[in-house]
Amino acid sequence: MENKATVLILRIRRKIQKFCQKHSRGLGVLYKLIANLLLFVAINHLYGKTEGLPIILAGGLAVICTGIPSKYTYLASIILTTFHLSQTSWDLVVFYLAAVLLSYLMVFRMKPEAAVITAFTPLFFHLKIPFLLPLLVGMFSNMFGIGAMVFGVLFYYFGVYVKDVVLLLSSATGGENIIAVKNVMDAFSSDSKCLLLLGAFVVAATLTYIFYHQSFDYAWYLAVLAGGLSGFLVYLGGGILFDIQSKNLGYVITILCSMLIAAVIQFFRCIIDYGSVEYIEFEDDEYYYYVKAVPKVTTIGEDFTTSSVTVEERPVKHL
Repeated sequence: MENKATVLILRIRRKIQKFCQKHSRGLGVLYKLIANLLLFVAINHLYGKTEGLPIILAGGLAVICTGIPSKYTYLASIILTTFHLSQTSWDLVVFYLAAVLLSYLMVFRMKPEAAVITAFTPLFFHLKIPFLLPLLVGMFSNMFGIGAMVFGVLFYYFGVYVKDVVLLLSSATGGENIIAVKNVMDAFSSDSKCLLLLGAFVVAATLTYIFYHQSFDYAWYLAVLAGGLSGFLVYLGGGILFDIQSKNLGYVITILCSMLIAAVIQFFRCIIDYGSVEYIEFEDDEYYYYVKAVPKVTTIGEDFTTSSVTVEERPVKHL
């Protein structure tokens, strides 16, 4: 790692980190405001309402969510989604809120912070990088996060199907509004692409999670590679096996972009020097510990050094 290009990259990384740390409060508020605004704009776009009251409501919710904990962003997205559904059919509102209650009972009651994943799922689709979601979930969350991702994808496609039945509802009488829920359910059951994409997401997130929490060298970056490739292979293989027409070339590009973004995020989060690994053994009254210590890489002046070890515990043997 002792080359000028590496040192230059590490110095740039360090300068960016110092700048972010110096202005952490202001940048944090700005980041939350932009992320929330993009999310609510994406929800408006999903339901085909991008002007007038919906955009005002999106802006107001974005400002409110900037000043409160991120886990409440999911509640704000529910409010905005409910508003859109109420403009279409109240049967859809009841159906959606029932699904939200199910997601709470299955995931968020035990892991409230995972609600952020469900809330921001539409934004990944809106930005055309949906495969970045399972990679980030596998890297920084757990099995509850994967469950939250599943609900996020289902809620996104729910919005897609609702948009498709709006024209049908516009010509229906009041007594025929129940057809909205029926059409949405029929769309779920017949849309093989949705189920295939959901399966690819689950496989990608699970493999990323498994690899990311291993102790072998470069496990973090191999996790990104394993998650991205497995997700694409499942999507491509499933499309061929079940004869599903899909834009595979487009997904190849989005998966490659997603893998690159995930690797860059990990690079700025933490990089470690595998050439200076140490193995430490110690004991207490009950256990004997085998510890793998991997130093983090930092830059100083024209060179780089290692500091602040990252400790990975090995399997423990009981005395």
